[in-house]
Amino acid sequence: MARRLRVVHCGTAAVGHLALRGILEHENLELVGLLAASPEKIGLDVGEILGIAPTRIIATNDIDALVALKPDCFSYFAGAIGREDEAVDQLSAFLCAGTNVVSTSMFSLIDPATSPEIDLVRKLEAACREGGSSMFNSGIEPGFATVHLPATLASLCSEVELLRITEFFNYNSYPVKLIIQDLFGFGLAKDQLPGLFNTELPGSYDKMWGPSIHLLGRILGREIDEIRLVTDFWLAEEPFDMRACHVPKDHIGGIRFEIQGMVGGKPFIIVEHVNYGSDHHPPHWERPVTGNGTYRVTIKGKPNIINSMSFGGEGDEPNVAGRIATAMHTINAIPGVCAAPAGILTIADLPLYASRSKARP
Repeated sequence: MARRLRVVHCGTAAVGHLALRGILEHENLELVGLLAASPEKIGLDVGEILGIAPTRIIATNDIDALVALKPDCFSYFAGAIGREDEAVDQLSAFLCAGTNVVSTSMFSLIDPATSPEIDLVRKLEAACREGGSSMFNSGIEPGFATVHLPATLASLCSEVELLRITEFFNYNSYPVKLIIQDLFGFGLAKDQLPGLFNTELPGSYDKMWGPSIHLLGRILGREIDEIRLVTDFWLAEEPFDMRACHVPKDHIGGIRFEIQGMVGGKPFIIVEHVNYGSDHHPPHWERPVTGNGTYRVTIKGKPNIINSMSFGGEGDEPNVAGRIATAMHTINAIPGVCAAPAGILTIADLPLYASRSKARP
């Protein structure tokens, strides 16, 4: 059996704590350090953070000490929206020292060749060259559901005329205000523009999903000419509460949008979101199969394909399963990333990989 890869982790919030647990449960990985993403975590044992037995690994903000451990990989799950420069500095410290990186924090790096954040890409590419290291950024969506899954399904076709990826998701219990209100717009007044649709802001749709569409287009042998946006909002008929925010009456309580990758003046790839703020609203939109959502890929081609993937809930947090998937699609990639040539990688650069959980007693 090959030696276990040594990993330093950063990020213990909605997705990050699930990634941290995933590292501990992976038979090919060994957690050797934790970079605290927030001051209150400094000095805490990983076990205390996760609610498990002590691990004797203590969270620290001393990045130099963690780099000096010479880990094989740095798994980065800290939020980067609005603090991109600081995040790049943290990532570069490890990359320049020869440590590989996996992350869910830099959406536009899903396809560095078409990322709108050119300066960010150049800095990280330079760090990879200096350290001879590699970096991979992904997640469930954007990531697996917008590239890996549809590309696999398209391998069954002799022709693809239109490929649509749809997320049906009830975000009522999702705990992160930055995503739910600031980006998606839940609880905002109808004349307020959600950050997702303001291309001047970090986290906008062109940075979040544009690179995925370009990468999938290339995998399918097409160059995307442009990215277009179509939006629709549902205003709450009565006030209701989400875990991340309150939604007043006549404020945004549901959001639908399409990000269209155009080829020859027609949509070729569409990433569509149909997102809800509660179980009961909006009544006229198509509903997800389960309470915490469905990803559906629809291919118009030869043959036509409709494929739906739904997550089961866990405990009293019905969307935690989707967050586990977000974390593990990236954590399970670590062995392949560590074996890959230097540079910023896409899913097309990695071998097929899957779960490698430790055997349970």
